[in-house]
Amino acid sequence: MNNTTDKILAKLSQNGIVILAKSQDPGRGSDIANTYLFEINDKQYIIDTACGKKRSDEIKKHLSNKSNLDILCTHYHNDHIANNGRISKKNSKIIYHFNAYEKIKYLRTNGTGQIIEMAKTMRLRPLLKRFKMFSRTQLGLIMFLNKISPLLPMILLFFTSYFYSLLTIGRIHSGKSNIWILWEKYKKTINLKKISVQGWLINEGLYAFETPGHTDDHIMYYLEPAKAVFAGDCLNFLNPNDIQFGDIEETFRSFDFLEEFVIKEDIDILATGHYMPIIGKEEILKYIADSKRKHIEILDLIKGLIENKNTPIDLEEILEEMTKNESSELVKKVVKLTFPRSTLIFLDVFILKTLKSLNYKLRSDGLWEKSEAA
Repeated sequence: MNNTTDKILAKLSQNGIVILAKSQDPGRGSDIANTYLFEINDKQYIIDTACGKKRSDEIKKHLSNKSNLDILCTHYHNDHIANNGRISKKNSKIIYHFNAYEKIKYLRTNGTGQIIEMAKTMRLRPLLKRFKMFSRTQLGLIMFLNKISPLLPMILLFFTSYFYSLLTIGRIHSGKSNIWILWEKYKKTINLKKISVQGWLINEGLYAFETPGHTDDHIMYYLEPAKAVFAGDCLNFLNPNDIQFGDIEETFRSFDFLEEFVIKEDIDILATGHYMPIIGKEEILKYIADSKRKHIEILDLIKGLIENKNTPIDLEEILEEMTKNESSELVKKVVKLTFPRSTLIFLDVFILKTLKSLNYKLRSDGLWEKSEAA
């Protein structure tokens, strides 16, 4: 542990916040989400119970005999919510955004669905090679099965990704009977000291606000007495990595909203989903600006490649040209870390989302063509 980490932990402790993280290196992300615990008005709150028995045991140790607790979910991804049922008590609420309502029924297969959707919208052979889950012989067999019926590789991929999820996430304890949805009709204007925002009152001094982009059900939580924002994966790089429910335009809108919120509310703690928190308003604003800058750099490079090509466009060609880019150190880093090396960065998904944002539509032959309605 270094001095920076010590200062972060001390700041959290001063404000009654506990962090449970796989990595406490400020510059290093973790494949398992952070968990945050705090108490306000005699109620204990846990933000993102994460996954795995080790984390659930850590949470229970910190909770000791406390039974008056609720769980706040930033979004539906399994690495953030798999322990919910393990941690919740009989009278606990497990709180989600309304767009998570249908997803909760299929938490395991929401994860496998990402892989299936990628296989449906990208060329199969290069995609499977990127996954690095299959040997050359296995890859040949899958492509042979694809010739017999395109449904067969999808079935195989479903079970492969299902067991991969079991291996990496472990068991999912959804706590279905304790689910509490923040429905849109119950949103109201929250009048803070310097800003008024549509959101939900969780408790006096604790609020939930929508920050879509990473997913469509993403929420940030604001603990006003501590001037602390729990941003989940809102600022992840590269957002969005959720092929089913992520959105580039909403990602940038959430960046702007969070930036304005930090400025007007004098936010002092930014607690992220996979990295150590950022302390101090100026450092937080630098962090947001840097995340925005990096997203814009990658987005502009992809847009430039797309605009220089005649339609229809092959997503794999764009990805290959990005991979060969030697002029951008950021691109080199992204290429090196893209899935499966990192579960936070999916360069191919970001290219696909860029094509969609430019009104390209997927053709039956797997190529992308500009929509006539654009």
